Amino acid sequence: MGVTTAMILRCARTLMVVALLAPLVLASVEPSPASAIAATGDYIVIFKDGVNLDRKVAKEAGLGNAVSDVYSSAVEGFVAELDNTDVVRLRKDKDVLLVELDRMLSIDESGGLLGPDLSNLMGVPVDNQYIVTLKDDVAPRAFATAEAATGSQILSVYTAAMNGFAAVLNASALERLEKDPNVESIEQDRIVVLLGDQVDPPWGLDRVDQRSGTRNSRYSYTNTGTGVTAYVIDTGILASHIDFGGRVGAGYTVYSDSYGTTDCNGHGTHVAGTIGGSTYGIAKAVSLIPIRVLSCSGTGSISGVITGIDWVISDHASGSPAVANMSLGGSYSTALNSAVATATADGIVFAVAAGNSNRLACSYSPASEPTAITVGAIGGSDDRASFTNYGSCVDVFAPGVSIKSATIASSSAWRLLSGTSMASPHVAGAAALLLQSDPTATPAQIAEQITNDATPDAITGLAAGSPNLILYTGAAFVSPAPIAPSTPTSLTAIGGVTQASLVWNAPTQSGGADVTDYVVEYSSNSGSTWTVFADGVSTSTAATVTGLLNGTTYQFRVKAVSSAGTSEASVTASAVVGVPSEPTGLTATALDRSVGLVWTAPTQNGGSAITDYVAQFSADSGATWSTFSDSVSTSTTTTVTGLTNGLTYQVRVSASNGLGSGAPSSVVIAVPWAASLPSAPLDVVIAGYGLNQVSLSWTIPATDGGTSITDYVIE
Repeated sequence: MGVTTAMILRCARTLMVVALLAPLVLASVEPSPASAIAATGDYIVIFKDGVNLDRKVAKEAGLGNAVSDVYSSAVEGFVAELDNTDVVRLRKDKDVLLVELDRMLSIDESGGLLGPDLSNLMGVPVDNQYIVTLKDDVAPRAFATAEAATGSQILSVYTAAMNGFAAVLNASALERLEKDPNVESIEQDRIVVLLGDQVDPPWGLDRVDQRSGTRNSRYSYTNTGTGVTAYVIDTGILASHIDFGGRVGAGYTVYSDSYGTTDCNGHGTHVAGTIGGSTYGIAKAVSLIPIRVLSCSGTGSISGVITGIDWVISDHASGSPAVANMSLGGSYSTALNSAVATATADGIVFAVAAGNSNRLACSYSPASEPTAITVGAIGGSDDRASFTNYGSCVDVFAPGVSIKSATIASSSAWRLLSGTSMASPHVAGAAALLLQSDPTATPAQIAEQITNDATPDAITGLAAGSPNLILYTGAAFVSPAPIAPSTPTSLTAIGGVTQASLVWNAPTQSGGADVTDYVVEYSSNSGSTWTVFADGVSTSTAATVTGLLNGTTYQFRVKAVSSAGTSEASVTASAVVGVPSEPTGLTATALDRSVGLVWTAPTQNGGSAITDYVAQFSADSGATWSTFSDSVSTSTTTTVTGLTNGLTYQVRVSASNGLGSGAPSSVVIAVPWAASLPSAPLDVVIAGYGLNQVSLSWTIPATDGGTSITDYVIE
């Protein structure tokens, strides 16, 4: 059947829009029900990038097929009148991405363009490609190796997300494996696609941080997702985008093309921006890890997604806080749901899109997986988005219409997109906020908190059986239950007469409750037992401990008290009460039958002025000590005399006040030595003479005998 020129132009314009809204349709898939072959009709034929389109058009014309329009901008392809034989031939052409029956388009009530039913592409089987789940006690690598030896092509081996492998199997291999007692189940691989990129008028991000539907043009937050890892299982991420600020880490790709984990579609970057972009994101400091399981056209396979999840589990450090977002989906898959459940059991919180088919989410994967948080979409008026899936498998709804976020056109580009793909990353970001507050929380606890904290009964137009809950991030900013404060710091103690003065710094962390008191403790037996000083209740960071015994060395420590509990004790500080502390910096100089000493005065005088220093020496390694008898002096130097040259002496000094002597200083060692006579002066000459006089000159002796020369004798 022919089409008018007006129809041709309309198809051309529409195809460009569909390419923007849903690049996911441009994939090599088997025909869906929407692509059924008519006897003769107009078909849209889309080719892979880089083909010689003119040659393809000329070939069809040479076969007698009327080409009514050619596309070379948004996509490469044409519209042509084809019969059944032509359609089959083109679908087998390796250069063809898609052959789809052309259909008329109409404007729906909201003003959007209705194109082909994209949901029909989800779940299309991949020819001869299967996911094989083995029993738990079967080694998957060994089994897959043995299967490869029979001629089967092994695509992936799974050891973390599930126990099994993906493979291309012929009919005989499939039949054999179905009978193998080591095989738990076999599932045909299927296509998964991005969940909707519909361009609609913009609205703000600030709905989720408040209860009211009247937005205040603000997104208020205190948590940023610091310390949390977010795995973006999607089309990759444009790491150079300024909204990510260098927080995109090394990830994983299932493709061997030149892109690696770099996004060549835009969807993954948009999702990552909503999770953790500095401008567009919920958790503005989260670490982002790209897991590229969807192609540049936005399609992939269930086996590829499982491969990505398998890598995520291997990469995830046990006990570390992590979230994962899956803004993708397909028809129900036991294998995919099982992989998500395994990753959740590994401690990773999964947020997944409910889907955009306006159907029950329980019919799709991973939306139907109970351990994941399944997210539906609302519009800017708290209305249920017309496209969102619904039902009991949905856990919560989040903004998903005209969401502004990063894209790949440049390192600063943004774009408005709609879909549950855009709703799910809001929840992934919110989970990261909660994990920052409680890094040890389990995925089940995070899921429960998100649903418990959600704003209830605000969504209009909601289908029966769906939870009337809108994501609320404000609860993530509520301070956690207070805990005991951290320890006081920088404690110092200065001894006085029967007392000691203490000063310290307040704890660096209050634990969420004000410090209401400090507990001061002291010990006179090197910390074996501690006594609490009864000073009443006080928040002062200074105290004077009284009732102490003069001449005793005490240790002191302080604890902070709040309504949440008592901190650990501070580092101890020591002081000698009533007498000075020890002198410091003692040095000794060996002399002839003596030792010269120099020291620094004590840091504490015991509460009264220092009146004397006492020097002691020992010639038996400290077994006995003798006090050097000198006059009373407060000088910090002295010379200990009366020693024996050649003996090794230990020397120490203590300070005294009116109450007694304090602890001695650290010990120093010196060996006095005997001085000898100097050698003769050198080079004696008569420098001059005169009436009754002679002038002499000389140079000093070669040796001074070990001590300073004090005089010269002329004869």
